Amino acid sequence: MNWDSITLTVFAGFGVALLVLAQLRELLGKITEVVQAWHELQSRVREGDEQGTPCARRDPDRQ
Repeated sequence: MNWDSITLTVFAGFGVALLVLAQLRELLGKITEVVQAWHELQSRVREGDEQGTPCARRDPDRQ
């Protein structure tokens, strides 16, 4: 192995590592958005239940 191939391998390794880290950062950012949206949805459903408005999970024929 010569220095050119070693250098190229090291650069390729760093490039792959940076790409993986960037993708993980994106994924974690999306997960937090989804969790926040889920909590907001749950709170709005609870608010609807407290106000006596029908909930999507309830059977409209049942009282």
